[in-house]
Amino acid sequence: MKNYWAAIIVVIVFYFLMHALFDAFCPSVIVFGLPCPGCGLTRSVLFFVTGQWERSFLLHPLGWAIVVFAFYFAFFRYVRGKRVPGVRWILLGFIVVAIVLFVIRMGMYFPDRPPYTYNSGNLAEMILPGYKEIWR
Repeated sequence: MKNYWAAIIVVIVFYFLMHALFDAFCPSVIVFGLPCPGCGLTRSVLFFVTGQWERSFLLHPLGWAIVVFAFYFAFFRYVRGKRVPGVRWILLGFIVVAIVLFVIRMGMYFPDRPPYTYNSGNLAEMILPGYKEIWR
């Protein structure tokens, strides 16, 4: 961690600045006012590790997979001291599944169920006339 102190400080400053200006942290919400494929993933992982499995799955179905991957990664990297086999393919799989789930869930829930809602005050709305009306 000591090698990444500058990056950690930048993330912390970014977090507080974005919340102060836009009341959001996600770049997709800040720029477009729309959720991203990973929206709800952090909360899903937190619910999963605290035993709230149904709530975790409903928030984002990949939350449990992130926890399993973290143990898999830690086992190979820190217990066996080896490179993690298949890490690139696993991460690519996460991305593909997250995008597919995003499209499905946006079709099912947008714009009525958080976090699949439109957030006003985004940059696109400020710059592009009529942008807000597209999402009504």
